[in-house]
Amino acid sequence: MKNHVKQLLFAVLLFAGFCICGQAQAANETVPLAGGWETAAAETSVLPSDAQAAFDKAVKAQEDAVYTPVALLSSQVVAGTNYCVFCQVTGSGEPFWALVYIYEDLKGNAEITNVYDLDIPRHAAPSRPSPVVSYLGPEGTYTQEACGKFFDKRGSYEPYGTVREAVEAMLRGEADYAVIPQENTIGGAVSDYIDTVIGETAVSVAGGGELPITQNLLVRPGTELRSIRTVYSHKQGLVQGREWLEEHLPDADVIEVSSTAEGARMVSEADDGSCAAIASAASADIYGLEILAAGIQNNDSNITRFYVLTGNEPAAEPPKRLAFLAAGSAGDLPALMAEMERLDMKLVTIHDRPQKTKLGQYHYLIECTGCDEEDYRQLTEKCPFEFRFLGSFEIR
Repeated sequence: MKNHVKQLLFAVLLFAGFCICGQAQAANETVPLAGGWETAAAETSVLPSDAQAAFDKAVKAQEDAVYTPVALLSSQVVAGTNYCVFCQVTGSGEPFWALVYIYEDLKGNAEITNVYDLDIPRHAAPSRPSPVVSYLGPEGTYTQEACGKFFDKRGSYEPYGTVREAVEAMLRGEADYAVIPQENTIGGAVSDYIDTVIGETAVSVAGGGELPITQNLLVRPGTELRSIRTVYSHKQGLVQGREWLEEHLPDADVIEVSSTAEGARMVSEADDGSCAAIASAASADIYGLEILAAGIQNNDSNITRFYVLTGNEPAAEPPKRLAFLAAGSAGDLPALMAEMERLDMKLVTIHDRPQKTKLGQYHYLIECTGCDEEDYRQLTEKCPFEFRFLGSFEIR
């Protein structure tokens, strides 16, 4: 009975929060709801001014936790004012949703009198109307372009220096999602980033996207091909443009950097015209460069697949794709494939990464279609692997 009451209460709280958000949007204000377990305060208060003032005074003294208000549920004047605020609370432990009770006396002093943990699962948390997405920066990467495609150019996209930093920022609550490259038709699996998915056990896959990639040779205005001595790009960019480089710039030094856009930024800040970058046309616009040669990828079927990661529990709705990890011996892989075939789980892709324990032991990242979570459950019962469900999701 207690759980039913909590579920009903949470439904009321969600409705109240979304109503507040809707009213703010009608007034052209910005009131992001707490989502993805982030701790940033709303840009515009979601509480009435008197309640917000009392709330700010009460939580100021709380050094062990951060309180993010979502909705004022009640206020009562009895020799002072009692407020009940629906909040997200983050501290040293797991974030949680709570009813925070605040008392403000007649002199204007305010304090928290009680915090009631609603025991609401993380995946039930409301999301921001406009998501915040972390990605491999700087501005102008193909990953940023993939963010815009998957989220229909909604939300805000925050660049980070590495994929790991972008994922860790999402897990800290600075973003709702992190978008990472996963595989390319020419360069193959982006192994460093697959290792991030394997290593960060708190992440799951909320979505996926496929982006056609056109690589370009970018230079400072006025640079001629014969003067180029150095080419910068991400490892994938260098692989995808290798044949063109071997034909047109066989003597140039090829230097790997953290992203294609980082290579473009470095060229824009160079003192001379002896360097170039393999990057997107968007990077040329952003960093004031010229496209000296367009479409230099090895072939025109150049596509990169991306994962949209979340820190929430993996979804199990009927998917277009289902992804999971299976850790075990290479010798048991044929049995795993046979059981997948028996369950009609159609293999889309499989990547292997060493467990770094002994030879022949691998982490397998597997995607499939034509199946659901029940098929996955049966698979885990039949095969001698250590499994981790990554999620059910759509490809955009």
